[in-house]
Amino acid sequence: HTQTLTDEITILTEPNAKAFAEGIQTAVSETGARIAKNAKAFCDTHYTEQRYIDLVDAAVKKAVPDLDSDPAPLKS
Repeated sequence: HTQTLTDEITILTEPNAKAFAEGIQTAVSETGARIAKNAKAFCDTHYTEQRYIDLVDAAVKKAVPDLDSDPAPLKS
């Protein structure tokens, strides 16, 4: 998660009550609103439906390199 999540788009806390409470306070503040706006923009750019399709396509091609790129239609 540290490769994707940054302080600009997330509010991460230590796993204890005090830190979690501080994270909630940050989330409901102006800082939290800014982080939420940044997170939405990041997701709108990096997690689109087309991006998901492209990632799955690349994974399948890597896993099955000889797979025909234009498969025959499924028969019913």
